[in-house]
Amino acid sequence: MKAVFDSVESKVSVLKKAKNLREKEEGGQSKVFIHQDLTPKQREARKPLVAELKQRKANGEKDVTIFIGSVKEKIQVKAAGELLCFYINARKLLNKFDDFEAWIHDIDPDIVGVT
Repeated sequence: MKAVFDSVESKVSVLKKAKNLREKEEGGQSKVFIHQDLTPKQREARKPLVAELKQRKANGEKDVTIFIGSVKEKIQVKAAGELLCFYINARKLLNKFDDFEAWIHDIDPDIVGVT
């Protein structure tokens, strides 16, 4: 299914709330996933990452995900009173602005640093 939104803000809002679909509470949709559309080049680049992710999970690793072009351990949720920062190099940002936007909404950092 493909959804088209009337504004970037609407798209970002839906992507930000997408992770709530899989919550285990009553009515949660554990097999529903929402991802932003990728270009053919981005899809090709993602294929080996998905294969690596599946392999690592099959080998028993937990809490791993695809993040900024590689498979990494998931970022731990911050405890009360902690500060979460996100940093990215500006050169990398130019080629991955859509990804950057999604990361910011997924991670919800307190501080974003771009140099």
